[in-house]
Amino acid sequence: RLGTRPPNDKHGLARLNIVDIRPASATAQPGAVPAGVPGCPAGTGTLAWGVVAGGWAVVCGDDADRPARWQSRIGGREQTTSAVAWDSPANRYVATLDGGGRAWLASAPAMIGHAAGGTITYAGATEQLWFARPSLTGGAGPFGVPLPALDARDQARYLSDLLSRSTADRAALQEAVVAVRECSRGGAGSYGADITAIDTVTRNRQTLLAAAETAPVDRLPDGARLTTQLQTFLGLSVRADQEFAAWARTVNALGCGAGSDAEGRRLSDETGKAKVAFVEMWNSRIVPAYGVPSYTRDTI
Repeated sequence: RLGTRPPNDKHGLARLNIVDIRPASATAQPGAVPAGVPGCPAGTGTLAWGVVAGGWAVVCGDDADRPARWQSRIGGREQTTSAVAWDSPANRYVATLDGGGRAWLASAPAMIGHAAGGTITYAGATEQLWFARPSLTGGAGPFGVPLPALDARDQARYLSDLLSRSTADRAALQEAVVAVRECSRGGAGSYGADITAIDTVTRNRQTLLAAAETAPVDRLPDGARLTTQLQTFLGLSVRADQEFAAWARTVNALGCGAGSDAEGRRLSDETGKAKVAFVEMWNSRIVPAYGVPSYTRDTI
């Protein structure tokens, strides 16, 4: 809860918990919804709002963990829904919109996003942002990556820093999978550490998957398409990792030769194809323009 309802506060928002977590370059006033952005209905408090070029999002309710209303204008379309929830791992409110689309307002990084049919259609850094909950990120995103500033070069840097985490995970995963496949550590009961390694990589990639969706890329050329491609290969990677983990558990329980890693290998091949599409766009559009590291299918 944001706090016990004070006698003189009809919205129940504990003032000591209201924290402005906008980027330093923004000009938000705590709790004051900017001109042109609708306020919340009577009887509810403002939980969060954000403004992007030509758009906005507002979240309403009396409990920061249980929002009651979402309002937004994204891509020229205004929508309202009560199907909104707090996504704590990703530091964002997520709304399910009519027609099956989704929209989100994130605090770290500060951005508004929209997706439909599995494709990100908008991912814009907020010009102003306010949340009625303390920020616990300390100015950093997932894995401690510094949050991006409101410019293209730093948005590219932020994505590059996240991608470096995927590179590190790849080596750990390969070592564990090869050990199980070659039965190099012995019989049943010898692969607990490898299972732990695969599970750790899986959790990290799940975090990366959420981070890709909340990365502001509106200053980058074809930024939404770039992050959709990133999400595609990360999503396939997570599924492959889960298959490898299930197979490793079978080997650890029953001994070498038990189970099969065929589904994991199939999904890994699909991941590789998706990586190629992302890497080609990254290396041709982002690397030359912003001086970030390049990648290949085998290094990401």
